[in-house]
Amino acid sequence: MIKKLKITLLLGIIFWIVICTHSFARIKTNDPTVNSGGTVTITIRSDEPVASGAIKITSNDGLIFKSASGGTVNGNLVAFSKTNNETANIATYTFTAPEVNEDKKYKIVFSSQDMADENGNAVASSSATATVTVKKVANSGGNNGESTGSSTPEKATMTKVKVGDKTYTKSGFTVKVENNVTSIKVVPTISNGESYTINGGTDNTVKLEEGTNTVNIKLASGNTYKIYIRRAAKVDDTPNIIDEEPKPKEEENIFLKSLMVKGVTLEEEKIELPLAPEFIAEIYEYEIILDETMSNITKLDIEAVANKDDCTIEIQGNEEIQDGENIVTITVKSKDGKITKTYKIFVTKCAETEPVIANTDEEPKQEENSFFTKSTLKIIIVAFTSGVAILGIIFAIIEYKYGKNEEQISFEEDDEIGEASFPGITLEKENELEEMYTPEYEEEKTKRKAKSKGKHF
Repeated sequence: MIKKLKITLLLGIIFWIVICTHSFARIKTNDPTVNSGGTVTITIRSDEPVASGAIKITSNDGLIFKSASGGTVNGNLVAFSKTNNETANIATYTFTAPEVNEDKKYKIVFSSQDMADENGNAVASSSATATVTVKKVANSGGNNGESTGSSTPEKATMTKVKVGDKTYTKSGFTVKVENNVTSIKVVPTISNGESYTINGGTDNTVKLEEGTNTVNIKLASGNTYKIYIRRAAKVDDTPNIIDEEPKPKEEENIFLKSLMVKGVTLEEEKIELPLAPEFIAEIYEYEIILDETMSNITKLDIEAVANKDDCTIEIQGNEEIQDGENIVTITVKSKDGKITKTYKIFVTKCAETEPVIANTDEEPKQEENSFFTKSTLKIIIVAFTSGVAILGIIFAIIEYKYGKNEEQISFEEDDEIGEASFPGITLEKENELEEMYTPEYEEEKTKRKAKSKGKHF
């Protein structure tokens, strides 16, 4: 028994060490609602910052998988590898809902694997279930009272675009390339996986002419996005001199030479925020995402410096940052006010909200396994191992005392046996008996025996 307890204590300590040296990353999903036959998007996020790993579907419960994004896609598996930790928008999945005659819920199960942070530390994998509510569509006229089973499709948008080896999250920007770059690959990401054309064709490779090239990305639903790629002019034979496009007049050449953004929290603490893409004077649109950990940021402290001292800078939209998308404009004006350049920052603020309940008649949905969070699980494990350790100490004390008592009892039993062999006889009585056994006593004893035998016969 004692040996088993010692083994249990050792295993508990080892398990506790393993638990304390690994992080738990529980992936989470949104629970969207979609009309019968419509398209629905599910976004995967994590409660632990991760930089690499993979997400896959383990059960789609009748919904039709259409597309996925967020990394390298292989079937329904999205493998991602980033330079920085992220918690939001790890992967995005798009499904087509079946046609239903009554409201119905479907469970989509996702699982993560090979998760790690930006330092390469392993992060424990987990699973998450998204509940998709598919609502029936009301009957429409001119169809003999029968349901058409159709729904308004989700409006497609371009969420980001990869130009060469760099990714941008907005349109309308300009990319500079060297003269020796005669073509470049343009790969947009569409929110619902809708088809698109680039300059009227399906080829993602765009041929470049010297100067500015306009790239038109048109979605099947009709939306068009433009990006601009400027190919440098050819270098002539003169060393270190580049045949560039004619420079604008000095008074027209105004722009921002630096731009820095800091988020101001409710406690007046300032946090530096990165721009996406990194600031370049020729790029006029940027994006900042304030995830759930930055939900207390209420305004932006913007430091913008123009290339000329006599320029004026006007900033709008940086106060009272609200949940959702905010647009901050930074306008650079020449001294006479005739020339302006406008920069935009699209700020998306993600607030911590409770899951949206589609059907108000139902009880509010509780997050699955909410009790077994990382903190509570660690507390349970520490309490368990501490209890095992205490029990081990108690049983060790019992074992020590029990062994000592057994030894004492054995000695006492030996003493008792010695005394029981000659009950009532002490050293003094032994001396008395020796004195009684004289020759006269023996003779008298013999006569009594003979007399007794005579009576018997």
